Amino acid sequence: MKTRTNILVAFLVSLGQWWGGQNTLEWCLPSPQVVEVAPTWKIYPNPATEHVTIEFQLKLPTRVIVKLLDPNGEQVRLLTNDLYPTGTHFIKTTLLSIPTGQYLIQCEYGDEMWAKRLVVK
Repeated sequence: MKTRTNILVAFLVSLGQWWGGQNTLEWCLPSPQVVEVAPTWKIYPNPATEHVTIEFQLKLPTRVIVKLLDPNGEQVRLLTNDLYPTGTHFIKTTLLSIPTGQYLIQCEYGDEMWAKRLVVK
């Protein structure tokens, strides 16, 4: 099982690779690691204009934290930080106040973390 440190390092490495190696955190990262996208999480539509939906399934009740991050890894919006029961859940948020560009949706649940690119048009 990955530790939170390994997951964070993997996330930062993927962020640096995603932004063409221009991440200011590159200097503190060891060798690249792969961040696996959980198959029970979906983000749609992508690209998005007015809203985006994050759909996920949980096999056990779990605290879920979902953030929208800008290209520098700064939090633009906290989408949720709640305890969710077993089952399928949907988080829908408006993007009307979000400038056009590329963002990351970062999700943490239990001891796992993943991030996926979101394009806002």
